[in-house]
Order: sequence, then C-alpha cells, then structure tokens
Amino acid sequence: MSELISPLRFQDNLAVFEGLLQTHQRKAGAVRQADALPSPDVKMQVQPIPKMLNEAEATSTMNQIQAEAQHGMGLASVHSGLDPQRVAKLLSSLGEV
Repeated sequence: MSELISPLRFQDNLAVFEGLLQTHQRKAGAVRQADALPSPDVKMQVQPIPKMLNEAEATSTMNQIQAEAQHGMGLASVHSGLDPQRVAKLLSSLGEV
C-alpha cells in the first residue's frame, strides 16, 4: 500500500518544489545581475607598475642626482662658514699675525 501512496505524495509536492525552484532561480538571477553592476562605493585601486630604466635613463638620473647633491653640499658649506674663499681669507689673516 505504501507504494501507491508514495507517488501520489510526490506529485502533490511537485508543484511546491517547482515553485521553490522558480523562486530560487529568480533570486539567483537577481544576485548575478547585481554582481555584474559596478558598486559606486567600491573603486578599483590600481598600483602603478614601476618603470624599468634603460642604461641611458639610469645614467642621466644618476648624473642629475649627483649634481643636486654637489649643489646641496655647496650651499651647506656656505651656510656653515666653510666656504673655501672664507677659509683662505682666514688662513691668510692668521699668517699675517
């Protein structure tokens, strides 16, 4: 007798399962569509790729850095009182005494 009741119960529940399946598919479709749209709160943060310098660019950059360093050392010596002209003047005045 249970063999006769079981298929009937399955057919009764089939409409419910089909309804649940359709509901699930609609919700899954809505989620997929929402995922496809870019969110206004999320912005892509792209990290810059470091540029590899060729030999000429590297040499040029090193020369520029060395020139700036020499200029900075010259300014530091002037402000510290170690200007070569001033030192020569002080040494010459010491020799006269």
